[in-house]
Amino acid sequence: MIRIDPEAAWTPTAAGIYHLTGAPGGEAVLRLTAWSGASRDVQSLGTFGLKHSLAVSPSQDIVSARVVRNEADLRAIRLTRQ
Repeated sequence: MIRIDPEAAWTPTAAGIYHLTGAPGGEAVLRLTAWSGASRDVQSLGTFGLKHSLAVSPSQDIVSARVVRNEADLRAIRLTRQ
């Protein structure tokens, strides 16, 4: 069973669930929890809020949006294997 913070943004992919989680100092971290249940941190996002939305692009990149009033800031996170 995959457990994620129900208050944080998340999106499913073929690899598992990408979700935002908190880190010390108030930073947000993009984390992948595989369908097997294993988790790994993918990228630190700085002072990115946990409630921002996440989606997966057709190229399998993560796209996030922060909405402030009537404007949205989009961020694309390129996922690559190392």
